[in-house]
Amino acid sequence: MNEDEYKDVYNRVIGTKCVFEKSILLQFAQCELAEKRLLAEREAINCGNESCQLRRHKFLGTLRQNARFSLQQTQADEPLPHAKELKVQAGGVFGLQQILEESDPTNLLNLESTTERFNQTNKPVFNINQLLTTALSTFGRVDNLPYSDMVKTIIRFEVRKKRKRR
Repeated sequence: MNEDEYKDVYNRVIGTKCVFEKSILLQFAQCELAEKRLLAEREAINCGNESCQLRRHKFLGTLRQNARFSLQQTQADEPLPHAKELKVQAGGVFGLQQILEESDPTNLLNLESTTERFNQTNKPVFNINQLLTTALSTFGRVDNLPYSDMVKTIIRFEVRKKRKRR
């Protein structure tokens, strides 16, 4: 199957793609509305609720906008490379979770620990949908969330530890 065919089939089968697909597939987070689909030996995440997806899309877009300077992005509309997108997704929701739990948002030990990430019952961010619902009930609107504190987590988050050269 060539890549164009795959994308056509993907768009038909998946329908509403989850905006947090990268962080869910790499097991930095989970979501109760996420439905994993296998297509041509690849994994994809379908969102089970379109209205919640719109809310998450707005949250992620605002988070990207606030993290743009720290990610050294000059254009607001340009797509982020994979590693930077993952930093925004995983670091942002983990930071929000830490803020809601009144913990230090710059403490990334749970997020960077592979044993925590791959533990099936205790993920660093267990449920993105529930996290955003709690955040919106606490802060009122997506625009009122404490993005400056979440950006601190995004800056400190590393997708993979840098290897030392010998």
